Amino acid sequence: FFLREDENRKEEEEHEDQEEEDQQEEEQEEVEKQTMDSVVKDNSSYLQKLNGEWKRDDQLDESKLMDLFEMNQLFRAANSALTQLNVGASTSEFSLKASYGIISINESYAYDEEVRQNRRDARSGTQFGRATLDARSESITLDSRWTEPLEGTMTETFTVENNRLLRKAKVTLLQSQETWEGVYEYKRV
Repeated sequence: FFLREDENRKEEEEHEDQEEEDQQEEEQEEVEKQTMDSVVKDNSSYLQKLNGEWKRDDQLDESKLMDLFEMNQLFRAANSALTQLNVGASTSEFSLKASYGIISINESYAYDEEVRQNRRDARSGTQFGRATLDARSESITLDSRWTEPLEGTMTETFTVENNRLLRKAKVTLLQSQETWEGVYEYKRV
């Protein structure tokens, strides 16, 4: 009888210990959730800096990029004239809008979800993109990939430094493994 009572007491103590551990885990999860909630709230202030109309203000040479994509003179001319960019950034989505001549960009991404878009180079095929919000670096990264023709990937990171929008881009064509990198700079309109 005493052995059985001892076993019951041990089981009760183990059960109480397990309940205490579970409660501590729940409390830790709540603290982490509150921390993440505050990070999301903190994001809104820096995301507001990204929002709005921007005008390109750099001397970036895109000739190698245009060569990689085998772009004709009409597209090159439209791309050169494409100087306005509308950025929308919130805690739930990221959007880009720009157009000039034959180029029209109207993209919207929910964070951390891959979204199908029209190709920016106006070719047939499909482009997919995923936007990721990084509160620590106060940036948004857009990872895109597209199918043939000229299958490739592009990573763009958007930040605001000294009241200027910086768009760091890296393009890789998968078959040839050729790359192009550049930093676009924009001033607020």
